[in-house]
Amino acid sequence: MASALQLTWSFGYKGSVADSLAFFDDNIVIYPVGNNVVIYDTVRKTQKFLNSARDADSQTEPSEGITAMAVSPNTRFIAIAERGPSSATICVYDLYTQRKKKVLTTTETSSREYVSIVFSADSRQLLTQAGDPDWALLIWNMEKSSMEKSAPMAVYKPAPPLPISQCSFHPTDPNVFCVSGTGVVKVFRMVNNQIKLMPGSVNALASKRDNQNCLCHTWVAEERVVVGTDGGELLLYESSGEMKTILTHSPGGGRGVYSLYGTSRGFLAGGQWGVYFFEKTDDKEYYRNVAHFDIGALASGREWSFANAIISLSSMRRQSK
Repeated sequence: MASALQLTWSFGYKGSVADSLAFFDDNIVIYPVGNNVVIYDTVRKTQKFLNSARDADSQTEPSEGITAMAVSPNTRFIAIAERGPSSATICVYDLYTQRKKKVLTTTETSSREYVSIVFSADSRQLLTQAGDPDWALLIWNMEKSSMEKSAPMAVYKPAPPLPISQCSFHPTDPNVFCVSGTGVVKVFRMVNNQIKLMPGSVNALASKRDNQNCLCHTWVAEERVVVGTDGGELLLYESSGEMKTILTHSPGGGRGVYSLYGTSRGFLAGGQWGVYFFEKTDDKEYYRNVAHFDIGALASGREWSFANAIISLSSMRRQSK
């Protein structure tokens, strides 16, 4: 009798996946390798795997790779976005049982992939940013029963469509969220199941920095957002969507800011130059660089620098809270 092969260990790390590193607890880290997501216990040195849901289901299109992932703040669920030949799919798993909870598909977007996904602070909603060609923004209700077919609660399609690199929820209000991308920083509010653009977001970026490529952003308080650009600038926005200032201590030098993470004291910024820790001040500078971790000696090449920056940010975040 033929015996079935079973995956026991997977080497590597897929750094091209948006938000590709997460902690389940202090000892267990979650990250993508190929078409699998690895749940790695750093103490026991063991791995568990979440396989591609599309490859396991003959009724769906084959997977063309994982594009984004997100772990809910209560660490109960993980959402994994996969690119398909004609449409995008998001599979939600229970992290405690490693069982599939639901599959999210829709005809509301013609994109084949999601470039960014994130859970709300209460873990009840999932915000998903579709890619080319329509760059639609969709919100899903995570409270419906397991495996029930779901449709998005609300959809926003920008006109004209502009490339978006990240979406995020407000840290406490699940009805407020932000997106950033090429020439775009916008803050929205959900009103009666409709996504409305905040008044300050209208041409907020265009009036200060035309065609600025915004690579990432993070909420630094309930009222402000910091945005990182490919030129190394750090832009400070109000929650109304209005741009406030360019931070004086931005890394600059044409070296991009590729990762940001907000803490109670300020925020962490990561790029090829390493990781900076910015602390809130009471003067007009708003935030000041108080620490720098250089990863240049640890890795060479653009992609490895990005991966190390993300890893450094994720491991340092708990120490900075």
